[in-house]
Amino acid sequence: MQPMAAGERLIDAANLRAFVGRLFGGLGVPGVESLELAECITDADLRGVSSHGVVRVPWYVKDIRRGYMRPVVEVSTEADSGPLVLLDGHDSIGHLLAKRAMATAMRRATRFAVGVVGVRRSSHFGAAAYYAAMAAAEDQIGMVLTNGGAVLAPWGGRQKLLGNTPLAVALPAMEEPPVILDSAQTVVAHGKLTYAKERGATTIPLGWALDSSGQPTEDIDEALRGLLMPIGEHKGYAMAFVFDCLCGLLLNAGVGEAIRTDEHPGVGPGHLFLAFDVGFFGPVEVFKRRLDQRIRQIRASPRSAGVERIYFPGEIEHESRVRRLREGIPLPVGLLRNLNDLAREIQVAELGG
Repeated sequence: MQPMAAGERLIDAANLRAFVGRLFGGLGVPGVESLELAECITDADLRGVSSHGVVRVPWYVKDIRRGYMRPVVEVSTEADSGPLVLLDGHDSIGHLLAKRAMATAMRRATRFAVGVVGVRRSSHFGAAAYYAAMAAAEDQIGMVLTNGGAVLAPWGGRQKLLGNTPLAVALPAMEEPPVILDSAQTVVAHGKLTYAKERGATTIPLGWALDSSGQPTEDIDEALRGLLMPIGEHKGYAMAFVFDCLCGLLLNAGVGEAIRTDEHPGVGPGHLFLAFDVGFFGPVEVFKRRLDQRIRQIRASPRSAGVERIYFPGEIEHESRVRRLREGIPLPVGLLRNLNDLAREIQVAELGG
């Protein structure tokens, strides 16, 4: 069993999923879809990506209550060429729109070898890896891009103009777990700062964020008011800019500072979902076996001094899922308290241990 930090409790994954489903069901999300939403959210906690898990539930509840997210999904097709589809999400819940969009991309990939689905007028959809992994589970390659509310300044600037625009890619393997990349263009996600604060942190490592004047800070409150740092300095900024254009300008969705946040209503973000039929390029089994071989080559390669193990992308999260399904999900007691406060407000059963 992994050691737990002080001030945390282990929560059974199934109990947590059912609780989150009750919360959103109490807000008018239909029964089956409330459970789908709960699955998407708690999957991030299982994978150890707590910045995109239940720590965001209070934000989603607030967004539903103030009309930023519609509890009943409405989606319409704006354009359809066969392999390419454009959907309007009508400000519905991002997770549910994303599942539908990736499922559509996968069906089109089965028919045309590739499926590309754009979604505009959506909302925050949690961890992009969840949707890319849907494709890998069906022997396809999944790719997901999204933009989001501004948390990042242009390189050398200090005005929030760009989101962290994550990219997720999932590749199916044979015996090994799927390879899954899920990376924002910032050193850490904004939700990671929120989660750290829930755990009682007052400082963060230097290099994660800037204060509102554009200076490096270790103060978590200054960081939350300020800016996130891009990965790779100017390179992370450049990727954030380009991905924002692809998801925002190309899809006629929100861009940068125009996207709604806690601070202002704005408009919804845009998402891109891509699925590729592995079998179009050659036998699926050959690709999956070769990926297994590549994974094992990487894992067995010489290590630097002090390094105990080399991981491939997604392996740490896979092991976290296996462990947390068995042992439970650690949650800060402050977050548990907030979630149960919401349960009492919404008048649904609270979350027990």
